[in-house]
This record gives sequence, structure tokens and C-alpha cells, in this order.
Amino acid sequence: MTKTKRIGINYRKTMLSRDGETFEIGKFWHPIIDSWNPMYRDITEHFDFHKYTCPRPPISLGSIDELVFQDCSDVLRVPIKWGGSNEVRLPKELHSLKDELVRIMQYDRHINPFFTDFFAHITLDNSEVKKDKTQRYPGFHGDGLQGGKFPKKLICEHSYIYVNNNPTEVALHPFFVAHLNDSRYNIFKEFDKQVNRELLYQTIPGHLYLIDPYVVHASPIVKKTTKRTFFRLTLTPSELLMPKNTINPMFEGQEYPARIDVREFVADPDINIPLEYYGLKNRRNS
Repeated sequence: MTKTKRIGINYRKTMLSRDGETFEIGKFWHPIIDSWNPMYRDITEHFDFHKYTCPRPPISLGSIDELVFQDCSDVLRVPIKWGGSNEVRLPKELHSLKDELVRIMQYDRHINPFFTDFFAHITLDNSEVKKDKTQRYPGFHGDGLQGGKFPKKLICEHSYIYVNNNPTEVALHPFFVAHLNDSRYNIFKEFDKQVNRELLYQTIPGHLYLIDPYVVHASPIVKKTTKRTFFRLTLTPSELLMPKNTINPMFEGQEYPARIDVREFVADPDINIPLEYYGLKNRRNS
């Protein structure tokens, strides 16, 4: 594996083999965890910036032994399931993930009416994080936010994430971003401007969480150099066409041409929140 640099993150470029296992994800009934959470509705609907005014906690699916992830090669958005199929193709370098993947994806097939049509990608990062740095892209963000690249919004993607230490920080308060031009402004920078650090919560280390694009969260700045494991399984209505994706040789026809990272182009927001747009006013001005 060779180390490659991308915006904000170091990751190891992995070459996977054609050898692996192919299996189907069956459909089984499962009790719905935290069925009151609006996430279950929103992952079946088209993306909408207004929903950032409705905070929701991530949904814990319980703990996982970290050795499941540490026995695997690191990968970046590697596809393991193609849209239009319930078949998973898992290279042998990721074999230790199989049992957990089956558990997670069977749950997803129960809660997600679009499971068969969706693509599935895995990111796994076992890396040393230096003191005062973050393992993932720094700052608050929502995984699956559809900005100016999506003039016609799609059904939301959603992800299952895991970290073994230095837990993810989650902001549970409204964010007002629907008034912004998403082709002009970096919405993630607006999250950083609006975040209330008095209203931050942490995930439980070692737990797996279901999140949607409206769970605004951040990778923490670590207080000392440490080895950290990050895992993400993303279910999405369209293939994630990123130039540095890890190739899964068990599929044919993967092409990830170079492209500009939109975050390097859009501007930092420099306008005040028009609360009247949201039918509100600032209490301090009363």
C-alpha cells in the first residue's frame, strides 16, 4: 500500500485482488431501533436543505469488536454492491467484515425500500492520528449533503459509521442553510460558523451508528497521537464517482476520472442568516 494525500486527509492506496466471496443479502424482519427517529422517513425522501433545521441523533446499532476492522486492508469508498442487485462482492482482503456487513445490510434492507436499487461503498481507515489533528476531513459536515453538483436532488444516501476511540462529535441543534446558494457557498463552512459548541454530544466508542445527511458531525481533534479506526458503509442511489476510490476488481467497468473537489472552488459564506425566511426572529432583538 502507498500513502496518498487528498484534501484534508491522508489515506493508504490499496490494490485489492479479484479473489473474494459473493453472497446475497436476504430480506428478514427486524425490530426497528429508535423507530421514532425522523431519519427512517428522510432516507426515503429527496434531499432537502430545510431539514437541517430538524436535528436528530444518530442511531446506535450496538457495539462491534474493533478487531473485525483491524484485520482488513484500508479502502476508500470501494464499491461492494451494485445498484439493481442484492449481491455483495467482497474481496478477500475484507473478509473479516463479512458477518458484520451481513448484519448491517440485512437491517438496511428491512428499513430501506430502495435497498436493491442502491449502491454500497465501504471506507476503512486504520491510521495513526497526530496530536492536535483530525483523522477525517476537519470541521462539521453532513455525509451525503447534495450541493450544487446535484441541481436535481436525489433520494438521500445514508451511512453506517464506527470509530473505536476519540468519538465523533454530533451537533444536535438546528442549522439554517436553505437560504444559501449551494453552487456559490461552502455549506460545510456555514455549519462551522453556526455550530453551538455547548450543544455537542459524542458517539459511544466502539458502537456502530446509522446517520443521514442531516446528522451534522465532526471528526474530533485528538489530544495525543493515537491509532484510530474509522469505518463507513454508505448506501447511495448513485455510484460515488470519486477519483481516488479503491477499485474492487470483482466488478467490471469502474472508472473514476479526475475532477475538481468542489470544496476547493466554492466560497466561504459571508451573509447573515435571514431568520424571517424561516418564519423566526432573534430573541435577543425582542
